[in-house]
Amino acid sequence: MRKQYAMIFTDEQWKKLQEEMPTKSIIQAKEETLQADLAKLQVELEEKSAQYATAKVNVQQMEKSETHSTLIQRYQIEKSELNEMAKKWATYKIAKETLQETIRTFKNKYLSKILEKTTNYFYKLTNGGYVKIHAPQGDKPFTVEGKDKIRYTVNELSQGTMNQLYVSLRLAISEVMNEEHRFPFIIDDGFVHFDSTRQKRMMNILLEVAKRQQVIVFTCHQHIVRDQKGKGIYLNQVVTV
Repeated sequence: MRKQYAMIFTDEQWKKLQEEMPTKSIIQAKEETLQADLAKLQVELEEKSAQYATAKVNVQQMEKSETHSTLIQRYQIEKSELNEMAKKWATYKIAKETLQETIRTFKNKYLSKILEKTTNYFYKLTNGGYVKIHAPQGDKPFTVEGKDKIRYTVNELSQGTMNQLYVSLRLAISEVMNEEHRFPFIIDDGFVHFDSTRQKRMMNILLEVAKRQQVIVFTCHQHIVRDQKGKGIYLNQVVTV
């Protein structure tokens, strides 16, 4: 008997049993409790088995149905699209970081010189109406300072003055970049909204720039060609319908 019990209980458990020998009633009560728990677990097992069987049947029906195959196909398509979007996002992220670094380099190296030249051209185009241009700060756009010392944002300027600022900025960027990379300045009717006085000022500026850099002007206005006759090389007129 000792050998049999030694296979079930440890020495410490056996010693404790000898010291605290349970009575028959306690053993019976514990047995009844265990029987009740066993019956309860048996019922739960049967319920779980029934649920499992139902779920298994539903899965089999879904796998056989067209809806399931359609959903699988749709899942694979959307998964593939998501992978492509992830690749594009990674590409755009790298491009954004590269662009931001380029902008920082550009500002540090060229911005002050470009603003200086832009101010000079803008001053000439507006006949001294604006004396200084201030760079964007944070979310704030370009501001221009009039001869009355009042500053205006770009949105507060008239359309004609805004066009003058844009052309001045383009000229300045082209001229500064031309110091390192030789390429022509090309403009396609960029000042058609200017009045005659502003157009003459613009053409005089372009003639001045042309002494240092090749300037190519496309225009459909005959009076611009007539006014500048003999001051440049003119290509044959091309008429498109």
